[in-house]
Amino acid sequence: AAAGYYYVSLQEDGLPVMNVTFNNYLPDFFYRQDLSLGRLEALRGGTAVVTAPNAPGGIFNYISKTGKSDPGMEMRARVGLEGDGRYPYYRLDARAGGEIASDLYYSISAFYRHNKGSRDNAYPMNRGGHVKANLLWDYGAGSILLYGKYQDDRNAFNEFLPAVNFSDPQLAPGISRYDSLLVPNAPHSYVEVLGGPTKQWQGRNIVHSTNKAIGFKWEHDFDNGWTVRNNFKANWNKSDYDSTALAFALPITDGFTNTLLNTSRDGVYSYQDLVTGQVLAQVRNAGGVRTVLSNNLPNQQVMPNAIITQTAFNFNPEVEEIMDQFSVTKKLDRGSVTLGGFFAHSSVNQFGGGAGFGVSTLQNQPHMLGITLTTPGGLTQQVTNGAGFAGIGQRFAGTPFRGKQLQLSMFGGADYEVVDGLILEGALRYEYLRTKGSTDVSIPNPNSSNPLYGGLDGNPNTLFDNYVVTYQAPFNYRFNLDFLSFSAAATYEFDNRNSVYARFSQGQKAPDFGFFQGYDTFAELTNLVPIPQKIQQIEAGYRYRGRAIRATLTPFYSRLSNVGTSAFGTNVDGSPYTPPPLLSTTTTYGVEVEADADIMEVFNLRVALTLQDSQSKNFATYNFNAPGPQDDTIDRVPDGKADNAPDIMATTTLRYSPSESFSTFATWRYLGSRPANRYIAFDLPPYHEVD
Repeated sequence: AAAGYYYVSLQEDGLPVMNVTFNNYLPDFFYRQDLSLGRLEALRGGTAVVTAPNAPGGIFNYISKTGKSDPGMEMRARVGLEGDGRYPYYRLDARAGGEIASDLYYSISAFYRHNKGSRDNAYPMNRGGHVKANLLWDYGAGSILLYGKYQDDRNAFNEFLPAVNFSDPQLAPGISRYDSLLVPNAPHSYVEVLGGPTKQWQGRNIVHSTNKAIGFKWEHDFDNGWTVRNNFKANWNKSDYDSTALAFALPITDGFTNTLLNTSRDGVYSYQDLVTGQVLAQVRNAGGVRTVLSNNLPNQQVMPNAIITQTAFNFNPEVEEIMDQFSVTKKLDRGSVTLGGFFAHSSVNQFGGGAGFGVSTLQNQPHMLGITLTTPGGLTQQVTNGAGFAGIGQRFAGTPFRGKQLQLSMFGGADYEVVDGLILEGALRYEYLRTKGSTDVSIPNPNSSNPLYGGLDGNPNTLFDNYVVTYQAPFNYRFNLDFLSFSAAATYEFDNRNSVYARFSQGQKAPDFGFFQGYDTFAELTNLVPIPQKIQQIEAGYRYRGRAIRATLTPFYSRLSNVGTSAFGTNVDGSPYTPPPLLSTTTTYGVEVEADADIMEVFNLRVALTLQDSQSKNFATYNFNAPGPQDDTIDRVPDGKADNAPDIMATTTLRYSPSESFSTFATWRYLGSRPANRYIAFDLPPYHEVD
């Protein structure tokens, strides 16, 4: 799943920022708010299943200012300190807009931001910006808006800090919330595949996101109540990751860690701090049994023999997209009818991986550890390169894949006031998706087990480049999916202040592109067929719109089914197999309260409260015992609370605005306890924050 964007659509000026998501390729890397933001439109609830392409959870649409709506010039500079008050933040925004000819308006904006972040990072957390512009021609009966954007931004994200005590989580002793465990800069060369070109990796490059976009919107009103709208956009997105991944505190003797380091040979392994030159630990391996001989590693109170794993993650997707949405609306005496369609075509090409895996000290701004092996015969071999990374070209992440996705939608909706105050509305949406592509399947280098093999540099005693993989023929796939979603509602307005409504919606959610790019075996292709999730929602509400007080009360019910869990087993001959996915369901009952009150003309109080009970049913996993499927079992997790779904969510904001030129506010937020995962292993405690 694409993190928080699996069910929702992040949009800019009426179209998705991107129409495919996968792995670490997400829309919030390619949208930045600046002074051009005119307003934010948010749509959630049942209507989302028929409004956005394959996004039944909701829409967040950022609408840009134009030179007609917001003429003038504006500049803003922000300078501050983050974290514990030692980390500088700089940002400069500028925007200009206005009329350049009769009925022709322009708007252009830009920003640049540079900051270290909220932790003591060794390099900037964010640096970069964008330029965006639009040109509006208002010809009376309609308008044409040309728009474009260029983004060049670099960003990092903090890694987890070690914690203790599941019932009351606290940072481990000796760890500060300002500590940074980001991978050191550690520049080094690598190859992605045997025979491939030499490339460079450098941690301070972090995640480099570039975007080029151009589009146009056309809207025309005819005299007889017809309105035609069209919105087209072309995107060219690229991500270049030189970042960390799998950064966890683990014992230096951890089996999986040592497998990735290729430290299976017998002998004594020495771990040298590559900053100070001091040997901090030695471990003897004898027949797979690891014994710590010496340990001067820092922060050993967190965990005995603790280190931090560091992956030199390089992930480089390039995506080209075109999308278009067209609609025709007819206004009636007591309502309206809209028909339309959506088209998107995405071309994806991802390459990367092979920059290595290493370990570092567990401390603020970790130091990479260089590892050497002294064999029983007294021979010294280099497990890691000079930057502290082993497994160059071994592809721990970043498997190459490519694919194309075609999405077509047809939608229609109508609303009609049957009698005074009673409004009925309904909408349908048909979705068709075709996804085809191929994934490169890596195979181990057959020479790696030969102790005389010298790897890329020809030296058998530099082990870090002796495991470069090669590829077999790409694994191809092709799938088609289609489904129908609908929503219907009735609203009754008692008067200008009081109204009630009820809505029923039913839709489906197709897997994102990340599901398909994972295909690399025939067993997966046979058993892991894409199954759309099903969404059913019922909601009702009461709205009050007074002069000084506005409030909404919304009871709701939702049911999410066909949520699949897949797993991979190993046959007796070592080949993989994939059993069919196990399906589960999540149901939620709840009520939402929103209120907004003006107090004494200069104060405004806004309150939002959600009370809910979210339950997970039929969640299960496979338990693979001996090799082969003959003794596999299914472990079922008892039905209970759904993961990451708190019973209580609340937000309260008090704003003071004595004049148009000055305002200040205070916001309090509360999030209740919730299960940390689908296994209900433990609950995350409630917390609140004040801004």
